[in-house]
Amino acid sequence: MKIRNLAMILCALLVVTASVRAEPTGSQKQSIIDEVKDMYVCPNNNMYLSEADAAGAVCPEGTRVMKWVERMVADKWAREDILALVSNLKMGKPLVAKNGQPECNQKGKVKVEAFIMSYCPYGIKYVTDTLVPMVNELGDSVEYEPYFIMQKTPDGKFNAMHGQKEADENLRMICLREKWGKKVWLKYTECFGTEIFNNRQAPKDWSYCAEQAGVKPAELDACFKEQSAVMAEEDIKLSATYAAYASPTAVYNCGNNIVGAIPFSNIKGQVCRLIPDPKPASCTKK
Repeated sequence: MKIRNLAMILCALLVVTASVRAEPTGSQKQSIIDEVKDMYVCPNNNMYLSEADAAGAVCPEGTRVMKWVERMVADKWAREDILALVSNLKMGKPLVAKNGQPECNQKGKVKVEAFIMSYCPYGIKYVTDTLVPMVNELGDSVEYEPYFIMQKTPDGKFNAMHGQKEADENLRMICLREKWGKKVWLKYTECFGTEIFNNRQAPKDWSYCAEQAGVKPAELDACFKEQSAVMAEEDIKLSATYAAYASPTAVYNCGNNIVGAIPFSNIKGQVCRLIPDPKPASCTKK
């Protein structure tokens, strides 16, 4: 019968007698503790305990689990027994979810395909609080690509959750990505978030942010009117492939989805796990 809650693990500690084994070394003890922290998911925030510790996030259930694990280690329980016991505890659900697609891994890099809606507050927050800090901290270890969530009607028109203004803005941002590159797209998008989306009192026009990003408004408008419809086909196709319909949905290495505008500091451990060795220094430093 599987152990399902924390109260029962205490009972197990009282009735199970560990086999006589040699005293584990300090490094072996720490290794077991680290493994438990990397497998236990905090029920209150769905973070691995190791990530909660690194981010300073509160995980009361995890704190209790670790006290018992430390007692088991001190009582010379076998590593396999400890891990098996912990694996049967009721935990949260990991933030990373498989999307059914095969993985596409590169040594030392993580591929991030971020699906957002331009007029979604969480989509904008993902760019500012997740994507930008991720790129700043992990540098060349991140290969990112922004995509946009929308639909195409049978008559060839585009619509989006937040109306026609969002469909139009999605298409403009696709033009920026395709013709001017991601760095220009990012500069424009940061301006859009500050000067248009969040500036409710005196919002600027999209042309203002185009100029701030070094793009002539007339050239961006021409792309929007003449080329964006064809460019957007890939966004719609990939959104369906990855089941990325919620803004934001970030797809890591093709096979792993993280949904929501979660600050990078809270998912850094998850992202670093997805980077095949050699990992960047930011992932390995204590």
